Amino acid sequence: MHLRPEELPVTEHTHTVYLIDYVGQEGFVEGVSRAHPGVRVVVLDHHKTAVDVLRGRSFAGPVDIHVTMDMSGATIAWAYFARKLEEERALCKRLQEELIEERGA
Repeated sequence: MHLRPEELPVTEHTHTVYLIDYVGQEGFVEGVSRAHPGVRVVVLDHHKTAVDVLRGRSFAGPVDIHVTMDMSGATIAWAYFARKLEEERALCKRLQEELIEERGA
């Protein structure tokens, strides 16, 4: 039995669906993109089959694909979210500095 895209627990508050170490059966990522318009799909995988399944596909919505066979799925996910966290920290720091500068002027 395969998971179907419409079975994902996506609500009106969902902005991103992460597919970590899983691209599903043929057409699954396209189905997620089609079934949940406006939701970004992020694929983090390390399997050659992921490359084969996703190559040349077109998607209804935004899909970010991060596939590398040099790392495990867990390491790819850790690196991805560590980078996202660092981006958020940098943004917060920049905003804090701007606020301090505004108040000091």
